[in-house]
Amino acid sequence: MSKQLPYYQFEPAEHLAGDIQMCSLAAQGLFENIKCVYWIKGCELTLKQLKGRFNEPELIKELTENNILKINDQEICIDFLDVQFNEITKRKKLLSEAGKKGWLLKKKKQATLKPPLNQVKAPLKQLDKIIEDNINIYVSFLKHFNETIGRNFRGCAKSKRNFYARIKQGYTIKDFQKAIVSAKADKFHVDNDYKYITPEFITRQDKLDRYINQTPKRYTSIV
Repeated sequence: MSKQLPYYQFEPAEHLAGDIQMCSLAAQGLFENIKCVYWIKGCELTLKQLKGRFNEPELIKELTENNILKINDQEICIDFLDVQFNEITKRKKLLSEAGKKGWLLKKKKQATLKPPLNQVKAPLKQLDKIIEDNINIYVSFLKHFNETIGRNFRGCAKSKRNFYARIKQGYTIKDFQKAIVSAKADKFHVDNDYKYITPEFITRQDKLDRYINQTPKRYTSIV
């Protein structure tokens, strides 16, 4: 993975103005190392792996308490790296698929002499629309989630995987919106200041089904 994606985008101004500045210099230095390992491993790093590689429990605790490192189901989540990783890998995949389509179109063109130019460009335009639609629907979901719950999530690899898996199963953006609203009204989440509601949480199939079909009776557990 390090050869395919050798670097990630780093913005000094955002770093200097971000929540990371609330942490000690030692924790900031550890976070820089964690980001490198996280990126090299394809943005898949468990809490156990992290603790095994960096024997700094107090610094790791400091980073998690300041919401610099997020932990979902014992997996580390660094939001801005997840967004970059997904966009780059998706772009590589789509370019590869476009290349294959272009090759097939070229062979077809050679077999049928010279078809009209618009026939050659049409599949690529359709591909562009598919890319745009897929990005827009996740952005729409995330925007509605943040506005409803009052948070500022930027999305992570796991929530995106879950989201697109549900879309492929036939769920619609309206299903997600209904589930988000229902989850917000849940007494358990209200009592816990919504700290357990995340995009990853609501995109799990069992949780999505629960809140889509939720009755006026409030739930008392999310297990």
